[in-house]
Amino acid sequence: MTSAHKSTFMAVLAALLLGLAPQIGAQDIAIHGAMSQSFMQTSDNNYLVESEDGSFSIFEMVLNTTANIDAKTRIGAQIYGREFGHLGNNHMLVDWAFGDYRWRNWMGFRAGRIKFSLGLYNTTRDIDMVRNSILMPQSVYTEDFRNVSNAFHGFEIYGSVPVDRLGSFEYHASLGSAEVDEAYFLHDVFIKVLAAGGQIPPSLGFEANLDWAYSGSLYWNTPWEGLKIGGSFVTSDLYAEESFATPTATLDMSLDMDLKKLYVLSAEYMRDRWTFAAEFQRLFVDIVVPDVPVFVPDVGVVLMDIPADDRRGGYYGQATYRASDLLELGIYLSVFHPDWSQRKVGTAETEQKDTALTARFDLTDSWLMKVEYHIIDGTGDLPERLNPDPSQLVKSWSMIAVKSTFYF
Repeated sequence: MTSAHKSTFMAVLAALLLGLAPQIGAQDIAIHGAMSQSFMQTSDNNYLVESEDGSFSIFEMVLNTTANIDAKTRIGAQIYGREFGHLGNNHMLVDWAFGDYRWRNWMGFRAGRIKFSLGLYNTTRDIDMVRNSILMPQSVYTEDFRNVSNAFHGFEIYGSVPVDRLGSFEYHASLGSAEVDEAYFLHDVFIKVLAAGGQIPPSLGFEANLDWAYSGSLYWNTPWEGLKIGGSFVTSDLYAEESFATPTATLDMSLDMDLKKLYVLSAEYMRDRWTFAAEFQRLFVDIVVPDVPVFVPDVGVVLMDIPADDRRGGYYGQATYRASDLLELGIYLSVFHPDWSQRKVGTAETEQKDTALTARFDLTDSWLMKVEYHIIDGTGDLPERLNPDPSQLVKSWSMIAVKSTFYF
């Protein structure tokens, strides 16, 4: 679906909802939106964007509309566009769009394009107003993996089940598939395979599809007010293709990815002006890149199947404090290991520890500013496409980020 088609889709949906207004009541229709501009600069290394010299290439726009058709039924959609360095290019995407029927509190049904209920904040990660930080902890909410774990087309059942004095349990279970517009996590797999052969030719195009995916989550709202704990997972099968321009011909590459398990364990505690959160993530991915041309001495170029399995893992702890209507302060420690089995090695390339300090200023009812400073140790989450010479990486570095968001 092109950007024009997606904009048309939202225009038609908005017109439909407004046309239904006399029947459902204007107060049952909601339209919200936001635009954000950020700046990011690192003392050393390029992180997520070409940040070492400073980058303004971080822009986000979101527009959503929902309508309550009756007491149990609602429909809605959201389009989302961003420029995040090489990601997004301001293409507008249908972020989610579904119909929702809440039969009972303990069971509802959704159909359409639905967000994966992964971790505490995946369903709201595109809404800047609901969180303190500029950059979410990358050990769990990595930007390069976002489009793989963001949303799917399919069905979901969900509900909240009260259990007397034990509080209540919230659950989601879903099944579907999806087209993946961008997935730099997978693009980086191709880059690593090509780099091992001594060259990284320019890309001519990339596409990927989640052939199927199922996911689930279960959270316990404990009897202790404000405390929620639980877990979530996604399992899927994915196929990707990318073409590269070599000096002699076009090189077509593909990969098969078996996402055996992506799971997140979560805990959140809210009390008065404080919010505490901690999450732990593991990823188990089997990847094979078939028919890669490899030069073998005394033999020549042969085609080989190259494994590129991924066993990353990470965790974070976060605290925020609402000091006043104007000011909210936050801190988190995020720890990432590209290979969980190497987490005790302690070298720069086997880990990345990120301590972030954030100040959020709610200047008006529709404008907020954020300032964030990161102290980072390690280079385990730095992509090769932005840092082609590993010998130039600096182990201990820092980053500052500023973000302004207008919303309605």
